Amino acid sequence: MNIAELIRNSILEILEDWDQEADGEIGESTRLSADLCFSSVEMMHLLAKIDMKLGRKLPYEKLLQDGDTVRSEMTLGALIAFINEHATAAPASIVRTA
Repeated sequence: MNIAELIRNSILEILEDWDQEADGEIGESTRLSADLCFSSVEMMHLLAKIDMKLGRKLPYEKLLQDGDTVRSEMTLGALIAFINEHATAAPASIVRTA
């Protein structure tokens, strides 16, 4: 399964969990908030679901923040591009202090 399919399936699972349906095709230009009515809670649920399916935590703060401001909207295409870029990168190492 490719990243786009993984994300689309995750979105459909969340919509089903909330007894909602998409009002049309879910494509790269689909806006998560405006088109799918995702709240910030649903967005966090989606990102957690993606992490679980990938088996790793991605640095979503880079995606969700634009400088000092939090992004209020995101397209599926932007999310796919971000995950494609970061899912293949080596995970950050954990530094332990004594």
